[in-house]
Amino acid sequence: MSCPSRLLATAYGSALLSFSANLFAHGLAMDSPRTTALDAAVVGTWRSAAAVDDNTAWRMPGFLMGGESWPVDEGVSLDEVNLSGQYAIDPNVYAVAKAGIHGGGKGSDHGDTLEVQHAYLGWRNTCAPFCIAVEAGKMSALFSPAMAEHASTRLLSESSLLLDTLFGRDFHDQGARILWQSPWGISGGVEHWRGQAFPSTATDDGGNNDIFIRYDVHSDTVTATLGGWAMRADAENRIDHRYSADHSHGNNTTPLFPSVGFTGATDLQGLHASARWKLSHAWALSVSGEWMNADADGFLQNNQRTANLRSQIRGYWVQPAIHWRAHTLALRSEQLQADNYLEGAGAPALTLDSGLSTNGYTPERLSLVWLWQWKSNLALRVEAVDDRSLPDDASRMAIGIVWRQNLWRAK
Repeated sequence: MSCPSRLLATAYGSALLSFSANLFAHGLAMDSPRTTALDAAVVGTWRSAAAVDDNTAWRMPGFLMGGESWPVDEGVSLDEVNLSGQYAIDPNVYAVAKAGIHGGGKGSDHGDTLEVQHAYLGWRNTCAPFCIAVEAGKMSALFSPAMAEHASTRLLSESSLLLDTLFGRDFHDQGARILWQSPWGISGGVEHWRGQAFPSTATDDGGNNDIFIRYDVHSDTVTATLGGWAMRADAENRIDHRYSADHSHGNNTTPLFPSVGFTGATDLQGLHASARWKLSHAWALSVSGEWMNADADGFLQNNQRTANLRSQIRGYWVQPAIHWRAHTLALRSEQLQADNYLEGAGAPALTLDSGLSTNGYTPERLSLVWLWQWKSNLALRVEAVDDRSLPDDASRMAIGIVWRQNLWRAK
């Protein structure tokens, strides 16, 4: 077992040892009543430095990036604005919608675009004895809790390196899923996606599919979750459109690097775990983390060149935290590793154009965050980031405000 896997297993195992006998379980919260409500969130952040210089592409060496993985910018940015709502059509049928704007960072025009992230219908039974639900439309995946996180809901303002490299930061796609939850804390689901979200493209083979299972349990003092998942993603001539000619990069309107397309399949697996210990009415400790593995098999193409590609990406993040009243102090450690093998006449040129040569470099990032929940719906966040995702160190400070508000809820 690898080092990150051992860390996650140890954290979860320690939580289990401290459980009392009167355990009761929770899963995907499918047994909680659906209500009609409207919610909003706004996140603004000032950063002392950018992740990359002007007219420089944010490409970690060894990784085929894409999606909406934009680097953070210097100064004040609007990280997120969203409005979300759910409507209980009847006790078993519901509708969910969410639209928002997310800061795209340097060189991006994404932050000025209103995006519909969720627009789906769902049905669920009465949970006797098992909860079963069917949902269809545009939505976030549920195989990992991080898939639906944004700057307003996660502890840190920035997405993890894992999500930026493997999923293009956000995963919202059209699809359908079947979910289930048992009375014993075991839950899971199967999801099918059209394939419009990174790392897939909408191919004739049908996009991508995932399956997941998780175990949730808590007592009066300890809450813990352990989950695992697997996904198969197909792509046809997938390119990194972030820096293509139809995107702006300051005053530069030409691509920052040659366009290289990937065609093939990517098999992804992951583990996630979290635990929280309530020490007293004022103090608590928590730890959370995630490990992912991605194996890609296909070929790269650029103009008249082609090369066969086999790639393995492994990475993790671990985040211990201490909580006191309305304050949280946490440290997040992240690391990625890529092993790429290109074969064929075009391999040397495509290795250079695609940025897949690591030269022995391992991207890392260490983030320290203090979050003060000043009021029930308003929080202050201060972060210190030692960013070594690129060979050039890009350390920075960040100060942000997070507003989350329930605007209306049916009685």
